[in-house]
Amino acid sequence: MKYNTVVLLGPPGAGKTTVGKRLAKELPDYCFYCSTGDIVRSVMTQDSDLGEELRNLTEAGQFTPDKLICEMLINYLQQNKSEKKYFPEQQSILLDGCPRTIPQAEQLNDHLNFVEIYHCGLEDNLAKERILVIRAEELKKAGKSRIDDNPEAVASRLKDYHDLTEPTLDFYRKEKILITEFDMKPSKDDVFKMKKKHFISSTLKNIK
Repeated sequence: MKYNTVVLLGPPGAGKTTVGKRLAKELPDYCFYCSTGDIVRSVMTQDSDLGEELRNLTEAGQFTPDKLICEMLINYLQQNKSEKKYFPEQQSILLDGCPRTIPQAEQLNDHLNFVEIYHCGLEDNLAKERILVIRAEELKKAGKSRIDDNPEAVASRLKDYHDLTEPTLDFYRKEKILITEFDMKPSKDDVFKMKKKHFISSTLKNIK
């Protein structure tokens, strides 16, 4: 069985995570939010060979290999399915943080049914501002921090997005997967209402 999936695609700082989590919270019968970043961070805390491998990659400033990301994602979905937390017969995955590269998209295409791509557009200057100001304040309140929340690192993350992740749109077009454009400049509430309305009125119909 291939799992129905809506990909949340956009640059860092666009607000994909905020909107994705809220959609899953307000539409739990239809949405299952899944973040590969959360999965990786969770595994990194584990006292295991895989946890150690991920920690070493992070310390060395290297990306997690595509094959490993895909394996962890599928294992996570299967585990949540067995634990009755994810119900693929009725829920669509809201996938955040993956696929980040065309090879990831190609590998996951064997396991996931890409129903639609929510392309969350935001200019680089606004993305930088959100990351360095708004997000930094939110993380500080939560007692958390990211070592890559500085101007140079943010610029590097945006470059990686444009060089590696944005080209996945060509893969989706080739596979004739629906791509819907969303302007992420409005407030989070406005963007959420827009996406919720679209999910109910359009995405669900495509799944059925």
